[in-house]
Amino acid sequence: MATIKDVAGRAGVSIGTVDRVLNDRGRVAPETLRRVRQAIHDLNYSPNLTARHLSMAKTYTFGVMMPDVTHDNGYWALPQGGVARAAQDLAFHNVSARYFFFNQYSSDSFNECSRQVLEAGLDGLVLAPVLSRPARHFLETISTEHSFPVVLFDCHVETSAPCTFVGQDPFTSGLVAGKLLRILSRGGTTQVVVTVGTDDYHLARRAEGFHRFFESDPTVRIRSIELDREAGNNPSDDLSGKMPGDLSDVSGIFVTNALCHLVVTYLESRGVPRHIPLVAYDLIPENVEYLREGRIDFAISQEPETQGYHALYELYRQVVLGSPPSGMIPMPIELVTRENLDSYLQARADTA
Repeated sequence: MATIKDVAGRAGVSIGTVDRVLNDRGRVAPETLRRVRQAIHDLNYSPNLTARHLSMAKTYTFGVMMPDVTHDNGYWALPQGGVARAAQDLAFHNVSARYFFFNQYSSDSFNECSRQVLEAGLDGLVLAPVLSRPARHFLETISTEHSFPVVLFDCHVETSAPCTFVGQDPFTSGLVAGKLLRILSRGGTTQVVVTVGTDDYHLARRAEGFHRFFESDPTVRIRSIELDREAGNNPSDDLSGKMPGDLSDVSGIFVTNALCHLVVTYLESRGVPRHIPLVAYDLIPENVEYLREGRIDFAISQEPETQGYHALYELYRQVVLGSPPSGMIPMPIELVTRENLDSYLQARADTA
């Protein structure tokens, strides 16, 4: 039996757009409306009217626990935008999102936020578990003492608690970054990987994948740089103190999170006379600017807006429609360059 997700995929639109067509609310472009109706016809899709009736008879509050949106140069505003869009699409079903923000550099802040979540009487939780150790304990507590569904996004943690995860395979993305820098290298034998902190499972796995790609090549030396993620620390100053003094042998740099723009400004401050290939993560405004100028060679996009949207919608499926957990909703490892940047951004805007 076809689902609303199948209809969205066939029509090339978001689930929320299909929902707007089904419920005749909100503006939908004529061509989009035609594609959705054609997909409904082709798939012989029939909405679950019983679930819809039940959803209108009850209100649902889903918590969204994530880092403060000002962290990482505003990166976290991107998935929050996806969550907000899903909440808007699901408002017809009496679904609302309540946000709980924590300082991603502080376990104490995470634990205090966790306490507030447990006291809030939520119907489900969307969580970005960027601090692995406290997140693992928190998930075990939910599983054993509270039993509401949890959907993880952005990063995963290894836990026995049942959770659906929306996001990329970080190890594979590290392998991809390694291959890109192998292709881009123009001399030099040192590859540098810049990561942040030790308690970010997804960042650590990206770095592991990068190391794995080069481990069979004895001619390549990997220099790992770990920036201090304590609150109040200036990552630019930390970078200056940890980058190699002699950059002449550096053949490429991979930054495992959104801070690649700091590496660009650092290299400029050093007056490096040649271009060192850079692979970045995430299309925050600073990285977009440097990608457009050719100072970043590749950016790996993990579609944070789409992650946020799917995470909240997954809770709706489980709690309101009674569907089983998806387990894993994989995000593609998308490569963006100066040449395809504008078309990529436009395509992303068109499907928002």
